[in-house]
Amino acid sequence: MSLLEQSHTILYGPAYKGISIAVSTSIALSAHGIDVPFFFNRKEEKDHGEKGIFVGAEPKDGDEIVIVEDVVTAGTAIRDSVYLLSQLKNVKIKAAIIMVDRMEKGSGNTSAINEIEQKYGFPVISIVNLDDIVDYIKENDLANADKDEIFRSIAEYRLKYGCKNI
Repeated sequence: MSLLEQSHTILYGPAYKGISIAVSTSIALSAHGIDVPFFFNRKEEKDHGEKGIFVGAEPKDGDEIVIVEDVVTAGTAIRDSVYLLSQLKNVKIKAAIIMVDRMEKGSGNTSAINEIEQKYGFPVISIVNLDDIVDYIKENDLANADKDEIFRSIAEYRLKYGCKNI
């Protein structure tokens, strides 16, 4: 049974980019007969209409939350999410799934993802990382692309942000 097929799992999409990822993931799973509800936060708490900071399925006691996010750079969005979600009672963050791991160094001597995993005790799973993107570029023809320039840019990016060299 996969991470998202377990009962009591609920998706959380941090505003704003994570919202569409949570919605589309829930819809895609539903098409395969897997019911995983979702919720997200507002940037500012609303005091009228549907009040509060959270919108969507309300987490219940015992729910395990999976954060879904577009990218991890320094990990700020996930740290902010952990803070917001800590306001909910009797729920646990099970994991974070991110679309792209930029493989950046965190504030210490390890990656931002490793820092999150060590500090909060849940796994951060990436769909692709920077190495995957580099491999894709190497293996495929890209129309009108200067691969040497792309690899130079990636190498500079890695040096600047503490990523390992290509």
